[in-house]
Amino acid sequence: MRQESNSRPWSFQLMLSTAGGFAALGAVGMLSAFGLLRPVSAAILLALCAAGGMSAVIWGFIAPIRRAERTLEDDAAPLKARLALLRQLNDPASRLLLSLADELEARHTETLAGTQAELDMLQSQINPHFLYNTLDSIRGQALHEGAVDIADMTEALSAFFRYSISNRNNVVTLAEELENVRDYFKIQQFRFDNRFQLSIQPTERENKEQCRLPKLALQPIVENAILHGLEGKTSGGEITVRIEGTDKLVIVTISDNGAGMENETLQMLRNRVRGQAIPEPADKRGGLALPNVARRIRLLYGDCYDVQVYSTLGQGTDVVLTLPRVTEETKTYGA
Repeated sequence: MRQESNSRPWSFQLMLSTAGGFAALGAVGMLSAFGLLRPVSAAILLALCAAGGMSAVIWGFIAPIRRAERTLEDDAAPLKARLALLRQLNDPASRLLLSLADELEARHTETLAGTQAELDMLQSQINPHFLYNTLDSIRGQALHEGAVDIADMTEALSAFFRYSISNRNNVVTLAEELENVRDYFKIQQFRFDNRFQLSIQPTERENKEQCRLPKLALQPIVENAILHGLEGKTSGGEITVRIEGTDKLVIVTISDNGAGMENETLQMLRNRVRGQAIPEPADKRGGLALPNVARRIRLLYGDCYDVQVYSTLGQGTDVVLTLPRVTEETKTYGA
């Protein structure tokens, strides 16, 4: 700013430099005849100053956009390289474009994942049909040869796979779970030469079998009872499934007269069932099956419904599932 030292009235001259993106304001003396124009000149001056400031702001925003545009238009460079150059610019426009690019990439990845999931689902539907057809052929041949036991075991195996693989419902009825347990136990009886027996009590269960629970909640417990409790017995092994309850609850207890567990092993298993990160014992009694079942029940119905484990070394183990007595699917979850 330049000021002349005389008594002439003051006026202003605005000098804009759009190339540099700034405004320079100089003060020069004018003739006193223009003194009456000072109020108007002042208003014009303020407007011009504001316009000059806005042009600087606009230019400051447009310049990085043009740099980003030139970077993206460089077809000779791969897209990843151009995005890397945008990150180096590190201005608001580049950050905005990078944010949009990241969002588009995330949506593209999600779309690909959904497509892959659909392909996996179709593949899982194709493979079991081949398995079922093969098992049906084996069963037919067994019946033709008079091998009724093999035919029955093959039929049970086919039903077990159909329930486990093809049934895509996360929540099923207690009746469906019990039928799957019967199929599984029939297969194990063939394997262990009928050394074990399965009993489901009572036979009259009113409407309790319509109680809903996570699919494959009972079979893993029966499997644990066989592998960890009864496998060492040469005869007399028993698994009992008792169904009890009230108007609001259904209690399913799975008991075996097998090896049982020591107190330390039992406590570690209980901790894992409650969701605590406890190392597995050497014999891995319960493995991941019981904690998984308990977790799915809690996710489905809440923390007040759970799995309890009781065991006495040399006498056997009881696993108790407490479920709400609901007869329709009220909630779904990821199994």
